[in-house]
Amino acid sequence: MSETLEELEKENKQNILNNGGKEYHYLTAASVDPLFIDCLASILSPYLYARQD
Repeated sequence: MSETLEELEKENKQNILNNGGKEYHYLTAASVDPLFIDCLASILSPYLYARQD
């Protein structure tokens, strides 16, 4: 089974709507958003580049 994320999204949408769901909204992973990556880097960088004794 090698379904793509797009195929899974379509299948999940149909499952939700076919079983009484009124709406379906697909949210992409935050980890692919450049803003998320920049924010994460700024939070972690002090710890990654901490002084080395």
